[in-house]
Amino acid sequence: MDNKLDITTKQVHDLDAQIKTKKGSTQLFASLNLSSISIIILLLGYILWYDYDLRLTEANKNTQITANLYAAHTHETILKLEKMLFAMEQAITLSKLNVNQVFNKTLHQYLLETKSNYNYLMDILIINPAGNITQWTGEGVPPNVKDRSYVQFHLDKANTNIHVSEPMLSKVHNGQWFFSISMPVYTKAGELQYIAVAIIDVDYFQEHFQKKKFIDDTSLMLLHKSGIIITRNPDHNKFVGIKVDIPSKMQNLIDTEYGNLEVLSPFDNINRVVGYYHIKKYGIIASVAVPKTKVLAQWYFHMAFSSILLLIIVITMFYSTFQITSSQNKMRDQRKKLYQMANTDELTGLINRRQIFTLIKQEVVRAKRHQKNFSFIMMDIDHFKSINDNYGHKAGDNALKHIAAILTDTCRDGDFPCRYGGEEFLIVLPETDITQAENLAERLRKVLDESVFQYNKRNIHLSASFGVSSYIPTEHDDLAEVSIKLADNALYKAKNMGRNTVCT
Repeated sequence: MDNKLDITTKQVHDLDAQIKTKKGSTQLFASLNLSSISIIILLLGYILWYDYDLRLTEANKNTQITANLYAAHTHETILKLEKMLFAMEQAITLSKLNVNQVFNKTLHQYLLETKSNYNYLMDILIINPAGNITQWTGEGVPPNVKDRSYVQFHLDKANTNIHVSEPMLSKVHNGQWFFSISMPVYTKAGELQYIAVAIIDVDYFQEHFQKKKFIDDTSLMLLHKSGIIITRNPDHNKFVGIKVDIPSKMQNLIDTEYGNLEVLSPFDNINRVVGYYHIKKYGIIASVAVPKTKVLAQWYFHMAFSSILLLIIVITMFYSTFQITSSQNKMRDQRKKLYQMANTDELTGLINRRQIFTLIKQEVVRAKRHQKNFSFIMMDIDHFKSINDNYGHKAGDNALKHIAAILTDTCRDGDFPCRYGGEEFLIVLPETDITQAENLAERLRKVLDESVFQYNKRNIHLSASFGVSSYIPTEHDDLAEVSIKLADNALYKAKNMGRNTVCT
């Protein structure tokens, strides 16, 4: 009887222990699930934030590049007219043409021939010191332009500056919009002789950029420094000549010519990512604006998709701890892959241009703190185009890999070799003076010159030109662009000296 009671009691104790163990396991499982879910939410939030920031950064870069191209075309167009005005001054002086004689046939014919070379010119004017047109390419009696800003600017200011006016309506061309570039010409005694003016049709810029293909709802705008719109695509006719308030960040263009900002468009109340470039010489701002919703369209999709995925993961994790671990590992791998993609060059495996500038900023801070120089080596493969032309682009890719391997093997631990772009490489050398950098560049040049890489059983010889510079904390500011530019200049010097050499 006692034995039976002892057995029953033991079974109860065992059952209690099993329940307690199961409860503890359930609590542990629930705690693990809750902790894992929290970690996943944080990781997913970080990935979404990273993706969000990456897309905005890419949009800033793309709008900036487009704005630079837009500004470059505008600058080139106006620069051609500036040169035309100077050439016209020389021709008038050498031919001793009388600019004050109203309707001088010889001068009139010259102006007509000059205008015919520029399809975007509406007229060319010559204005006397009294503010009256003495010669022009138009027909009939010229209009009174004394009130025009391009006349008043030179009458009020005794200087030789080129002046670019704000857009205005033509008095003789059916109300067409134009802006002008004008140049004063002075006598040897310093008195104003005449003002040469080129009248530019703003429709030329509108039509030129209307042909370009951009993301839907992208707007491109040329803005005079006074805030008056020269042209805007789309809706050029609606906005030309309108004065707008320039955002304060764009007004502060004393130290920088270009930048990015986000702004609520006053035209359509759309939040836009804007890249702009200020052509300081001519007082014109080129800007490109993309709707932020367009930039983040894919991100919104990813966020919705990620939210659904998170819900599935949460439900699944109550049934399998293994799935939690698997999901976490997958996210870690994805994060590692994204990091690698963002910071290394896919072809050569070297640091890419984006990452090298981050490292350069860190080196500037360290150089300032410890008052030690660091140096740059700019390297460019000699006659790289001939490799692509003679052997194909696959051979060119192999050549870049070959050079990357040499850089990796020859550079010291702690140096940062980077593929800077195309066949150009940049090496950052921490705590290195100019002499040490020059010695390393010479060693790299010699190793590369003596090496041969094979492609399709052919031995291909490579050489490179090198430019070396040094960042000196006591002489330079917090930016390293000047030192990089010096290295680039030295590189061009090396190329001009016959290539396969090192210059500082």
